[in-house]
Amino acid sequence: CGAIWVGDLGMLVVLTGFMGVGKTTIGNRLARALGVSLMDTDEMVESRCGMSVRKIVEDRGEKIFRRFETEAIGMLPARARTAVSLGGGALGRSKNLQSLRRRGGIIVYLEAPLGVLRTRLRRTQTEARPLWAKKGPGGLALLFKKRSRAYEGSADLVIRASGRPATEIAREVIERASEISNGKADADQSSSRGKVVRDSRQARPARSAAHSPISAGGPTRSSHESAGVQAGGAGPSR
Repeated sequence: CGAIWVGDLGMLVVLTGFMGVGKTTIGNRLARALGVSLMDTDEMVESRCGMSVRKIVEDRGEKIFRRFETEAIGMLPARARTAVSLGGGALGRSKNLQSLRRRGGIIVYLEAPLGVLRTRLRRTQTEARPLWAKKGPGGLALLFKKRSRAYEGSADLVIRASGRPATEIAREVIERASEISNGKADADQSSSRGKVVRDSRQARPARSAAHSPISAGGPTRSSHESAGVQAGGAGPSR
């Protein structure tokens, strides 16, 4: 596999969550609002190797894929205006979380119930999701439980990503991440860096839509894109 090239694009916003939660759909909305391109670590690995994640796992093994994934995370820009979609299992390796922290990454856990995710995954192609393809309902539930603990333990923000349009979710990501970024100095002094804010139920009231980066110059939501998040329109997530 060749080298990964990342341009010099600040706020590094990293979306994580289980497969089917909508990281790609929401990430693209977020990236457009920030005026950047979405950086998807799975796509970075695929571009580097010239084959799909599924093919890499099948031909070279999951350990090799995870190594490439860690290298991709290590190539993300530090403290830059960037939107990142993280592979669903990436936070299973502590070195990946450490790498993201060194880069000033604000980690956002997009949360949805397993039942909702199962419904979405059934509606999408499963060929690009090797774990979904080979695990039965019981195995998927165990994996969901394990990964959810990793997401919860790593996240700066936990945001509900089911039953809501992509634009609304992306707007909340920007608002809550901006609050963390703007208050980082105070947060460091009080040793509260990494405190989870669970969507809008524990957060301060959101700013008006007129002051939102999406509403004020960003793209408007189409019904098709909204349905994509609510009904399984997310891209491949592993």
